[in-house]
Amino acid sequence: MDQNKIKKLISGEKASFGVILLYLLLRIASVGYSIVVQLRNLMYSAGWLKAHHADAAVISIGNITTGGTGKTPLVIWLCKQVISNYQCAILTRGYKTSKQEPEHLTDEPAIFAESCPEVNVIVNPDRVSGAEEAAIKFGSKVLIMDDGFQHRRLARDLDVVTIDALLPFGYDKILPAGLLREPVSSLSRADAVVITRCDQVAENELSKIEEKLRYRERLRDQMVEPLCFSWLFTGGKGKFVTIEQLKEAGCPKCKKNIFQKKREKKAE
Repeated sequence: MDQNKIKKLISGEKASFGVILLYLLLRIASVGYSIVVQLRNLMYSAGWLKAHHADAAVISIGNITTGGTGKTPLVIWLCKQVISNYQCAILTRGYKTSKQEPEHLTDEPAIFAESCPEVNVIVNPDRVSGAEEAAIKFGSKVLIMDDGFQHRRLARDLDVVTIDALLPFGYDKILPAGLLREPVSSLSRADAVVITRCDQVAENELSKIEEKLRYRERLRDQMVEPLCFSWLFTGGKGKFVTIEQLKEAGCPKCKKNIFQKKREKKAE
Protein backbone atom coordinates (compact mmCIF):
# COMPACT_ATOMS: atom_id res chain seq x y z
CA MET A 1 0.00 0.00 0.00
CA ASP A 2 1.45 3.36 -1.03
CA GLN A 3 1.64 6.46 1.17
CA ASN A 4 -1.39 8.15 -0.42
CA LYS A 5 -3.59 5.13 0.27
CA ILE A 6 -2.34 4.95 3.85
CA LYS A 7 -3.11 8.62 4.40
CA LYS A 8 -6.59 8.22 2.94
CA LEU A 9 -7.18 5.28 5.27
CA ILE A 10 -6.07 6.95 8.49
CA SER A 11 -7.62 10.30 7.60
CA GLY A 12 -11.04 8.69 7.15
CA GLU A 13 -11.47 9.61 3.48
CA LYS A 14 -12.62 6.08 2.63
CA ALA A 15 -15.52 4.55 4.52
CA SER A 16 -16.20 1.07 3.09
CA PHE A 17 -16.83 -1.78 5.52
CA GLY A 18 -13.45 -3.37 4.85
CA VAL A 19 -11.64 -0.09 5.38
CA ILE A 20 -13.53 0.58 8.62
CA LEU A 21 -12.62 -2.89 9.91
CA LEU A 22 -8.98 -2.41 9.01
CA TYR A 23 -8.97 0.98 10.67
CA LEU A 24 -10.40 -0.49 13.88
CA LEU A 25 -7.57 -3.02 13.90
CA LEU A 26 -5.08 -0.18 13.46
CA ARG A 27 -6.64 1.68 16.38
CA ILE A 28 -6.22 -1.40 18.60
CA ALA A 29 -2.58 -1.73 17.54
CA SER A 30 -2.16 2.00 18.16
CA VAL A 31 -3.17 1.61 21.80
CA GLY A 32 -0.47 -1.00 22.37
CA TYR A 33 2.15 1.09 20.60
CA SER A 34 1.18 4.19 22.58
CA ILE A 35 1.53 2.33 25.88
CA VAL A 36 5.03 1.13 24.95
CA VAL A 37 6.12 4.63 23.88
CA GLN A 38 4.79 6.32 27.01
CA LEU A 39 6.32 3.69 29.30
CA ARG A 40 9.68 4.20 27.61
CA ASN A 41 9.42 7.97 28.01
CA LEU A 42 8.46 7.54 31.64
CA MET A 43 11.49 5.34 32.27
CA TYR A 44 13.83 7.94 30.78
CA SER A 45 12.15 10.83 32.60
CA ALA A 46 12.32 8.96 35.91
CA GLY A 47 15.96 8.04 35.36
CA TRP A 48 15.32 4.30 35.18
CA LEU A 49 16.83 4.28 31.70
CA LYS A 50 20.15 6.08 31.44
CA ALA A 51 20.83 8.91 29.01
CA HIS A 52 24.49 9.10 28.00
CA HIS A 53 26.22 12.49 27.94
CA ALA A 54 28.61 13.29 25.11
CA ASP A 55 31.84 15.24 25.56
CA ALA A 56 30.35 17.98 23.36
CA ALA A 57 27.25 20.12 23.17
CA VAL A 58 24.33 18.22 21.60
CA ILE A 59 21.50 19.89 19.69
CA SER A 60 18.69 17.56 18.65
CA ILE A 61 16.45 18.29 15.64
CA GLY A 62 13.44 15.98 15.54
CA ASN A 63 9.70 15.62 15.09
CA ILE A 64 6.68 13.81 16.51
CA THR A 65 5.19 12.62 13.20
CA THR A 66 6.38 10.32 10.44
CA GLY A 67 7.37 11.73 7.09
CA GLY A 68 9.22 14.88 6.17
CA THR A 69 8.69 17.86 8.46
CA GLY A 70 11.57 20.07 7.32
CA LYS A 71 14.27 18.72 9.64
CA THR A 72 16.93 18.49 6.94
CA PRO A 73 17.01 22.18 5.91
CA LEU A 74 16.92 23.19 9.58
CA VAL A 75 19.91 20.94 10.36
CA ILE A 76 21.81 22.45 7.42
CA TRP A 77 20.90 26.00 8.42
CA LEU A 78 21.91 25.43 12.02
CA CYS A 79 25.23 23.86 11.00
CA LYS A 80 26.07 26.92 8.94
CA GLN A 81 25.35 29.17 11.92
CA VAL A 82 27.45 27.12 14.34
CA ILE A 83 30.44 26.17 12.17
CA SER A 84 31.83 29.70 12.11
CA ASN A 85 32.50 29.48 15.86
CA TYR A 86 32.80 25.79 16.72
CA GLN A 87 33.90 22.48 15.19
CA CYS A 88 30.60 20.82 14.26
CA ALA A 89 29.37 17.34 13.33
CA ILE A 90 26.03 15.92 12.23
CA LEU A 91 24.82 12.67 13.77
CA THR A 92 22.46 10.80 11.47
CA ARG A 93 21.05 7.30 11.33
CA GLY A 94 21.67 7.19 7.59
CA TYR A 95 18.54 5.64 6.13
CA LYS A 96 19.17 3.72 2.88
CA THR A 97 22.93 3.97 3.32
CA SER A 98 24.71 0.79 2.27
CA LYS A 99 26.56 -0.97 5.07
CA GLN A 100 28.85 -2.56 2.45
CA GLU A 101 29.75 0.82 0.96
CA PRO A 102 29.52 3.40 3.78
CA GLU A 103 31.64 5.84 1.76
CA HIS A 104 28.82 6.08 -0.78
CA LEU A 105 26.33 8.12 1.19
CA THR A 106 22.75 8.32 -0.02
CA ASP A 107 19.73 10.46 0.70
CA GLU A 108 20.02 12.69 3.80
CA PRO A 109 23.69 11.96 4.63
CA ALA A 110 24.63 12.90 1.06
CA ILE A 111 22.59 16.09 1.29
CA PHE A 112 24.30 17.00 4.56
CA ALA A 113 27.76 16.27 3.16
CA GLU A 114 27.13 18.29 0.01
CA SER A 115 25.46 21.23 1.78
CA CYS A 116 27.95 21.41 4.65
CA PRO A 117 31.30 20.15 3.28
CA GLU A 118 33.18 21.55 6.28
CA VAL A 119 31.03 19.55 8.72
CA ASN A 120 31.73 15.91 9.60
CA VAL A 121 28.72 13.68 8.90
CA ILE A 122 28.67 10.69 11.25
CA VAL A 123 26.42 7.89 9.95
CA ASN A 124 25.64 5.51 12.79
CA PRO A 125 22.30 4.14 14.07
CA ASP A 126 23.87 4.15 17.55
CA ARG A 127 23.90 7.89 18.29
CA VAL A 128 25.92 7.44 21.48
CA SER A 129 28.68 5.67 19.57
CA GLY A 130 28.46 8.28 16.81
CA ALA A 131 28.79 11.09 19.36
CA GLU A 132 31.90 9.48 20.84
CA GLU A 133 33.42 9.15 17.37
CA ALA A 134 32.70 12.80 16.55
CA ALA A 135 34.17 14.09 19.81
CA ILE A 136 37.24 11.83 19.94
CA LYS A 137 38.14 11.37 16.28
CA PHE A 138 37.22 14.82 14.96
CA GLY A 139 37.28 16.96 18.10
CA SER A 140 33.75 18.21 17.47
CA LYS A 141 32.42 20.69 20.02
CA VAL A 142 28.85 20.81 18.70
CA LEU A 143 26.89 17.72 17.66
CA ILE A 144 23.66 18.26 15.72
CA MET A 145 21.58 15.10 15.98
CA ASP A 146 19.22 14.61 13.06
CA ASP A 147 15.88 12.97 13.91
CA GLY A 148 16.83 12.78 17.56
CA PHE A 149 13.68 13.62 19.54
CA GLN A 150 12.79 9.96 20.17
CA HIS A 151 16.43 8.90 20.58
CA ARG A 152 16.60 9.70 24.27
CA ARG A 153 19.59 7.44 24.93
CA LEU A 154 21.85 10.36 23.94
CA ALA A 155 21.35 13.33 26.26
CA ARG A 156 20.95 16.70 24.58
CA ASP A 157 21.46 20.32 25.61
CA LEU A 158 18.88 21.72 23.21
CA ASP A 159 15.81 19.87 21.93
CA VAL A 160 14.20 21.37 18.81
CA VAL A 161 11.09 19.83 17.22
CA THR A 162 9.80 20.58 13.72
CA ILE A 163 6.06 20.65 13.02
CA ASP A 164 4.81 20.52 9.41
CA ALA A 165 2.10 23.16 8.97
CA LEU A 166 0.51 21.05 6.21
CA LEU A 167 -0.09 18.10 8.55
CA PRO A 168 0.97 19.22 12.03
CA PHE A 169 -0.40 16.53 14.32
CA GLY A 170 -0.62 13.38 12.20
CA TYR A 171 -4.44 13.16 12.33
CA ASP A 172 -4.15 13.27 16.15
CA LYS A 173 -3.59 9.52 16.33
CA ILE A 174 -0.58 7.41 17.26
CA LEU A 175 0.96 4.96 14.78
CA PRO A 176 -0.29 2.89 13.06
CA ALA A 177 -3.76 4.48 13.24
CA GLY A 178 -2.25 7.92 12.61
CA LEU A 179 1.12 9.48 11.86
CA LEU A 180 2.14 10.47 15.40
CA ARG A 181 5.31 8.80 16.63
CA GLU A 182 4.36 9.75 20.17
CA PRO A 183 1.62 11.85 21.83
CA VAL A 184 1.49 15.59 21.17
CA SER A 185 1.95 16.03 24.92
CA SER A 186 5.55 14.88 24.42
CA LEU A 187 6.28 18.37 23.09
CA SER A 188 6.59 19.39 26.73
CA ARG A 189 10.12 17.89 26.52
CA ALA A 190 11.07 20.24 23.70
CA ASP A 191 12.97 23.45 24.27
CA ALA A 192 11.77 24.93 20.97
CA VAL A 193 9.26 24.14 18.23
CA VAL A 194 9.70 25.14 14.59
CA ILE A 195 6.61 25.30 12.37
CA THR A 196 7.79 24.56 8.84
CA ARG A 197 6.09 25.21 5.48
CA CYS A 198 4.03 27.92 7.14
CA ASP A 199 4.05 29.85 3.87
CA GLN A 200 1.97 27.05 2.30
CA VAL A 201 -1.04 27.40 4.61
CA ALA A 202 -3.54 30.17 5.20
CA GLU A 203 -2.90 32.59 8.05
CA ASN A 204 -5.93 31.35 9.99
CA GLU A 205 -4.71 27.73 9.74
CA LEU A 206 -1.31 28.75 11.06
CA SER A 207 -3.00 30.56 13.93
CA LYS A 208 -4.95 27.40 14.79
CA ILE A 209 -1.73 25.39 14.96
CA GLU A 210 -0.08 27.98 17.18
CA GLU A 211 -3.10 28.15 19.48
CA LYS A 212 -3.27 24.37 19.78
CA LEU A 213 0.40 24.22 20.68
CA ARG A 214 0.07 26.98 23.26
CA TYR A 215 -3.11 25.55 24.77
CA ARG A 216 -2.06 21.91 24.95
CA GLU A 217 1.58 22.37 25.83
CA ARG A 218 1.42 25.75 27.60
CA LEU A 219 3.91 27.22 25.15
CA ARG A 220 4.75 30.86 25.63
CA ASP A 221 3.64 33.66 23.34
CA GLN A 222 6.88 35.20 22.12
CA MET A 223 7.99 34.20 18.61
CA VAL A 224 10.89 34.95 16.34
CA GLU A 225 11.29 34.10 12.65
CA PRO A 226 14.56 32.25 11.89
CA LEU A 227 13.84 31.39 8.27
CA CYS A 228 11.30 32.38 5.65
CA PHE A 229 9.64 28.95 5.80
CA SER A 230 9.33 28.51 9.54
CA TRP A 231 8.56 30.04 12.89
CA LEU A 232 10.36 29.35 16.11
CA PHE A 233 8.95 29.58 19.59
CA THR A 234 9.83 28.09 22.92
CA GLY A 235 8.17 25.78 25.37
CA GLY A 236 7.63 26.38 29.04
CA LYS A 237 10.93 24.93 30.28
CA GLY A 238 12.94 28.11 30.47
CA LYS A 239 13.84 31.39 28.85
CA PHE A 240 12.98 32.15 25.24
CA VAL A 241 15.24 30.82 22.49
CA THR A 242 16.42 33.54 20.13
CA ILE A 243 18.21 33.03 16.84
CA GLU A 244 21.44 34.26 18.40
CA GLN A 245 21.08 31.64 21.13
CA LEU A 246 20.71 28.94 18.51
CA LYS A 247 23.67 30.30 16.56
CA GLU A 248 25.80 30.30 19.69
CA ALA A 249 24.23 27.04 20.89
CA GLY A 250 22.94 28.75 23.98
CA CYS A 251 20.95 26.78 26.51
CA PRO A 252 17.32 27.86 27.00
CA LYS A 253 17.16 26.19 30.41
CA CYS A 254 19.59 28.56 32.08
CA LYS A 255 21.54 31.73 31.38
CA LYS A 256 24.78 29.90 30.64
CA ASN A 257 26.15 28.98 27.24
CA ILE A 258 26.05 25.20 26.91
CA PHE A 259 29.80 25.12 26.23
CA GLN A 260 30.33 26.84 29.58
CA LYS A 261 28.17 24.14 31.16
CA LYS A 262 30.33 21.43 29.53
CA ARG A 263 33.51 23.01 30.89
CA GLU A 264 32.02 23.19 34.38
CA LYS A 265 31.00 19.52 34.23
CA LYS A 266 34.52 18.48 33.20
CA ALA A 267 35.99 20.55 36.03
CA GLU A 268 33.82 18.85 38.65
